[in-house]
Amino acid sequence: MGSRYPFSPFPDGWFFVCYSHELPRGKLFSKTFMGKEIVAFRGADGKVAVADAYCPHLGAHMGKGGCVKDDAVQCPFHGFRFDSAGKCVSTPYGEPPKAAKLALWAVHETNGFILAHHDAEGREPSWHVPELDDTGWGELVTRRYRLRGHPQETTENGVDSGHLMTVHGYQAVTVVEPLKVQGPYLTGTYRMRRAAGPLERLGIKLEPVFRVHVWGLGYSMVETHLEEYGLRGQQWVFSTPSDGEYIDLYIALRVGKLEHPERILPGLERVPQRVLMAGVRKFFMHAFENDIGQDFTIWENKGYVLRPAIAKNDGPIGQYRRYCRQFYPELRVKDAASAAE
Repeated sequence: MGSRYPFSPFPDGWFFVCYSHELPRGKLFSKTFMGKEIVAFRGADGKVAVADAYCPHLGAHMGKGGCVKDDAVQCPFHGFRFDSAGKCVSTPYGEPPKAAKLALWAVHETNGFILAHHDAEGREPSWHVPELDDTGWGELVTRRYRLRGHPQETTENGVDSGHLMTVHGYQAVTVVEPLKVQGPYLTGTYRMRRAAGPLERLGIKLEPVFRVHVWGLGYSMVETHLEEYGLRGQQWVFSTPSDGEYIDLYIALRVGKLEHPERILPGLERVPQRVLMAGVRKFFMHAFENDIGQDFTIWENKGYVLRPAIAKNDGPIGQYRRYCRQFYPELRVKDAASAAE
């Protein structure tokens, strides 16, 4: 990974750990996250904790044979138990040692996602991913992939308008709202036309408006609006570094009510909404999986060009890369020094 990118494989910010439904009460979940082994658990009180996986007592991996008892995680080696604040609350044979304390990660649970905060300098989070209103939205549909890559590269696709045409087949890509950066938040809006294949022969037009919302390099959400049919969707991409070479890429999708089904096909408005929306979710997820899958080979094999020869219609890649610098301590220091000169 170090030879592919001139920056750390582990940027600062909020990164996806697991879906909320994967961590019911009493469940222990473990994975490799940002170059470290971690465990996540939800106690009987419903509170989620994410911690380093190795017991501070004698180093056992608590995700390998450990369990959750009430509101604490129990080590499989000596039975030491740690609560969601990292404190050792009991041992099988005496007073818990005061020095036995789990190293915790800051956690944020929102909209069915559990995120943990990484900061190379050990700072507390200065911002959070926003809580979105779930009213009127259907169930989440989710997928997970694993591939060689970096979250800066996967997120860059959200501003690379040139690849939307050559890789994904979108046409007439236009900017509705130019890219805007506010601290860790980046947003922009595009309109484009998608070849609908057999749907075009039925008179169905797919001319979506996409609004991109990026909160750091681990959380990207695209709002999709098909104005003709009154249909809205939300599509998330979570890019989480694991071991410094591979990323775990999670995608999630949900759709709102189809307001004008009769404009798609006369009589469709008589189909029960539950059945109709199941079909809409399936169509959206098929398109989502197809689009993101088309990028995999490129992400896994491309080299990072530090000073790219940008073409006029590539999109605001330079602006995006300047935005990314805030998530690397070494680049923050360099930029601060330059600003002070």
